[in-house]
Amino acid sequence: MQEQAVISVVDDDEATRDVICEMVEAMGLKVNPFVSAEDFLQRYTKNQLECMVLDVRMPGLSGMDLLAKLTDEDIYIPTIIITGHGDIPMAVEAVNMGAVDFLEKPFREQSLWTSIQKALEICKTARSCRQSRNELKEALSCLTERDIAVLKLLIEGDSDKQVAHKLDISRRAVAFHRSHITEKTDFNSIINLATSITKHDIAL
Repeated sequence: MQEQAVISVVDDDEATRDVICEMVEAMGLKVNPFVSAEDFLQRYTKNQLECMVLDVRMPGLSGMDLLAKLTDEDIYIPTIIITGHGDIPMAVEAVNMGAVDFLEKPFREQSLWTSIQKALEICKTARSCRQSRNELKEALSCLTERDIAVLKLLIEGDSDKQVAHKLDISRRAVAFHRSHITEKTDFNSIINLATSITKHDIAL
């Protein structure tokens, strides 16, 4: 069964919101309209495959305010910023805050479709990255305290001999922990494991 993408449309202007929703529905995608940033914060529920079409200028909380709040709450939704004439500097700032694209009004349906496709691909990639990070954290949680101590020193660049000296254990014990670490985390080498830990910004 194909995964259903959900597109949230946040715009206080009813006419613009309706047009965007009609465009999205014509693409065969599910759409959730919101009349304001506050409305979105009250009614939003997380979807596995999603993106947001967001107007920058709205009464109350602006689009920028909404992006900032989502960032503070560690919620990432690939976002397409909708701007009016003269809002380009603000749109660029929004992209720097994590928005994936921006469209200037008026825009064509094809432009919106291209941006949505881009946002959904980013959503898939981000989800895969989160899943990999969670799996790695779970694997690391299976290591013993001594495993972690050995791993930290190896990541810092210490040799087996240096690790053995610092932890007051034998080099054979270091080799044992090396083997145990790679077995439990399902990595073929400490180097690959260290690279993944760094990539996913996981603290040991």
